[in-house]
Amino acid sequence: MRGILKICIVGCLLVTLFVSLFAAYGLWWGVAYLQPRGADKIVDLRKGKTVATQPMLFCAGLANNPHGFPGHAYVVWSKKDTLGICPKEFWSIVLSLSIPVEGVVDDRASTGNDRNLEKLVVLVDDATYKRSRAACARWDATNFRTGSRDCCAFIDFVAAEIGLVVPKSHFIYHHDHIAKLKTLN
Repeated sequence: MRGILKICIVGCLLVTLFVSLFAAYGLWWGVAYLQPRGADKIVDLRKGKTVATQPMLFCAGLANNPHGFPGHAYVVWSKKDTLGICPKEFWSIVLSLSIPVEGVVDDRASTGNDRNLEKLVVLVDDATYKRSRAACARWDATNFRTGSRDCCAFIDFVAAEIGLVVPKSHFIYHHDHIAKLKTLN
């Protein structure tokens, strides 16, 4: 009987600890990421300033759900032309913390993901613009894994293709990732 009581007490303590840590993380996340973001940064990569301008935006916003978690990063070429990578099935996001899951390149990446936007605006010429679009076609979305082959890695893939300096990233939150991208460029 005493052994069962000890197991119950330890189990309750572990559950309480887990719930407390989860609540503390939620509170920290809410303070850190639900606040207004920094100012946009504009980087001009055109060789000559008289060359036609094609704007590209590298964005991170809160997720398309009431609480905004976990967030999403994506590339914008025009209001109706956005791409990001995400798990094919929403539920597999937790599983993707430990193993690769099936991913998909989402052409509606900005839909609902534009709250508390962290944004880097890059002005490019037509050739660079086309090169960025071609890079997206080469991205292999089949193995999504949070922290290594996720939406931030996709952002870096496209950003490196057009000549931006990209941060070393491994489990960096979307907003922090774009903020680092802004700092490096």
